[in-house]
Amino acid sequence: MESESSVLRIADAYDSRCRGLVEGYAYQADLKTEISAERVTKANGPFYCSACLSEAIVRKCSDKDDHYAHKALLSPTAKSTNTAFHHGVRDEICLSLKTLFPDGSWVTEKGIKGKDGETFRADVAGYFGKRGPGTPAVAVEVQLSPYSPRYIRKKTAFYEKNNISVLWLVPLTKRLEHTVFRPRRYELYLHSMYLGYVFYYEPKEPGCLTPVHFGPAMRYIEENSFFSAGGVEEHVGGYYLKYKTQKTPCFNEQRKVPLQELISKVLGSWENPNNNRLSLHARKIMCVSYRKWWADDENKQWLKDNDWVSYARRYLKAYEPDDESDIYPDWEEEGKE
Repeated sequence: MESESSVLRIADAYDSRCRGLVEGYAYQADLKTEISAERVTKANGPFYCSACLSEAIVRKCSDKDDHYAHKALLSPTAKSTNTAFHHGVRDEICLSLKTLFPDGSWVTEKGIKGKDGETFRADVAGYFGKRGPGTPAVAVEVQLSPYSPRYIRKKTAFYEKNNISVLWLVPLTKRLEHTVFRPRRYELYLHSMYLGYVFYYEPKEPGCLTPVHFGPAMRYIEENSFFSAGGVEEHVGGYYLKYKTQKTPCFNEQRKVPLQELISKVLGSWENPNNNRLSLHARKIMCVSYRKWWADDENKQWLKDNDWVSYARRYLKAYEPDDESDIYPDWEEEGKE
């Protein structure tokens, strides 16, 4: 039977998408010295995960083994149990859509029965215009519960099968800043579904959404000199290492997109080459009408200076700069009209 400490470590590995701290070791600030959680106090920090470079915190426990956990800022959403917040956002969106499309028959908590008898309930449902040929039927999903990619994929496939365009959005309790953060699993899956961005609903912005791309986040390694065990002076640093699971939010120039500017688009299925659980079914989604606002080579910029390779091979043997969730369909191919 697994100990409580072991369960906590595994839970942290799942939440953080990194197993670098499972064995109870982390690197000190020099990114060279690995040390057990049992041998340090919080005052000895900061500590870093050797696999993803995220900052780690040490948990000193009286009833279970000392261990490390990943420390990372998450997007400011409410708890999934906050029903009042979820309903408040749902009702705000429904009111905005009623104002924009008064003939759209907008309702909340709409039960939709599919062609094969399967039923799902949409948070908000209606039409972007008067019901008729050429007017997209739309289901809005206010994503607050930590649904698995499997559930999101199933519900999206249901909507596509029944000719309904789905709009997935993540509601925030405060404005999203430019601060590096770690997206949750469902945020990463939506990021792939939308070809590289997520729709956030920010407070005090009724009738608008904020599309956000998850760009790479870097940590600068300061230049440093030291003497090795053999008495040889070594020089390291002066370059960037990419965090594996932390991302930089990347906004378009306007930051906001009005709901009425969204368009319906059908995208084909796609197989994730690294993880089949992250693959995408054909989907019909409400999305932005403009081209992507991030660079094609954003994940290659940090590779220009290869000094990091020798450093990582020697001191960061568990370092994994690439996250399988960073792989998503190509905008140019999937996003064609």
